[in-house]
Amino acid sequence: MSPDDQPLPPLSPQPARSHSSIWLPALTAAFLVLGCFAIYQSTQIHTLGRDLATHQKDLVELRTTFATMDAASSRQIADLRGQLASTQKESLDKVTEAQTAVRQHTDSIARKLEKKQAETKAALDAELNQVKESTTQTSTQLAGVSTDVSAVKSDVSAVRTDVASTKSELDRSLEEMQRVRGDMGVMSGLIATNSKEIDLLRQLGERNIFEFTLTKSSGLTKVGDIRLQLGKVNVRRNQYTLTVNASDKLIEKKDKSANEPVQFYVLDKARQPYEIVVNEIGKNSVKGYLATPKVTTARNCQRREDSNSARQARRPFTLAYALTAGLLLTPVTAATRVHRRDGE
Repeated sequence: MSPDDQPLPPLSPQPARSHSSIWLPALTAAFLVLGCFAIYQSTQIHTLGRDLATHQKDLVELRTTFATMDAASSRQIADLRGQLASTQKESLDKVTEAQTAVRQHTDSIARKLEKKQAETKAALDAELNQVKESTTQTSTQLAGVSTDVSAVKSDVSAVRTDVASTKSELDRSLEEMQRVRGDMGVMSGLIATNSKEIDLLRQLGERNIFEFTLTKSSGLTKVGDIRLQLGKVNVRRNQYTLTVNASDKLIEKKDKSANEPVQFYVLDKARQPYEIVVNEIGKNSVKGYLATPKVTTARNCQRREDSNSARQARRPFTLAYALTAGLLLTPVTAATRVHRRDGE
């Protein structure tokens, strides 16, 4: 028999051995995974148990805290309710007292008003009776007054006549005042003879007014922007002598009368003359005022004619204002001119 004809030996079960070798490691790995998972789960459960215990402890503490706070709140609410009840009681007592006081005060005022009304009614009745009596007397007097009306009418006619006469005299005074001239022949302004008229001149504002009182012992006295010195005084003739110091120049005014406008020029200050008017002459003193122009030299050179025209235009209004105020400035009268002639 050839080697090729020899029967083959039987095959061993190889596939069964390979299956068991594959499943064994897989099962081992599965058991290991399950063991690890079990360990992990045990660890998690242990951690959760510890956290749960901690939370339960915190919950117990919170419950204790809430219980304490609830007890404190209950006590505070009880205290507030007690205070509220006390306050309500006190408020009620005070309201009751206030109502009682208001009621008593109202009753007192009502009694006083009733008494006052009774007194007022009695007084009105008495006054009404007096009015009735006065009405009767007035009716009687009216009958007498009506008889006197004719006499009053005649008196009114007489007053009108007197007013017309007074107006004529004022017109004549106005004409005389407009014709007054100073000792230098220049037309003077209004002449004041007393303190009230001097105040009125100052209010009119046409010139600067400076009042003065000079005595023989006073020497050169500053008045406005000049100096004055009193010389001799003749009380019997109502005359005086005056020295004027203006712009470093001396000017002597001899034997001047009361209420006479004494004029002089200060060319470096004004083109219009300064005026001195003495109203009172005493034994060794005189009293009067100085009137100076308001227009300076520069302005006066340009507007001299306009200023004169405006002053003449304002004069009627000025005099009318003086007449209305009852303080008509007294012009230089004929008596003053007689004194001047006596002095001469």
